[in-house]
Amino acid sequence: MTKHLPLLLATLSIAGCVMNTTSTPQQASAGTTIEHDKYKGLIYVSGPALGATMLGGSQSWQIVTSLDGNGAIVASWIDYVESVDASHTLYASAQDALSKPLRVEKLNLEHGTRYDYPVEEVAVDLPEGYLREHLHEGIDIELQGRRGSQILKFGSGYIAGYWSKLLIAQACVKAGSC
Repeated sequence: MTKHLPLLLATLSIAGCVMNTTSTPQQASAGTTIEHDKYKGLIYVSGPALGATMLGGSQSWQIVTSLDGNGAIVASWIDYVESVDASHTLYASAQDALSKPLRVEKLNLEHGTRYDYPVEEVAVDLPEGYLREHLHEGIDIELQGRRGSQILKFGSGYIAGYWSKLLIAQACVKAGSC
């Protein structure tokens, strides 16, 4: 598959669709950022965005975790942003491939303008321990709305790379070196 990836990306690009992929732990770790919000006293660990850009819009999703001043996980979620030339999907529920329901929180809903497509952004909350439990099999979630659904997948390489960077962030917060 990886030897054909450049050809696939070139074909999709010509067709008007470019996909963002992260397949190895090294790519996921390198693409994960650590940011400090001094006003909230939190550290945000944001994984690389996955998704697609095509004629008529874009979709992206990434894992985000917030840490407190002691390095403890406050919350983890999947941030999903959709900007398409259509009505909002109005996402309201989600469940993983094992039928476990996950809470969905609406973050942003913007109407389109003459120059911009409508934007919908939601967070799919991941329960405590969810990332660690899915280190080896990855994450497969269906996000559902009134006007459709979207499958959000993160391979085991993405989860492993993100998890390693999250552990680094926790250690640096505890050491006071972030």
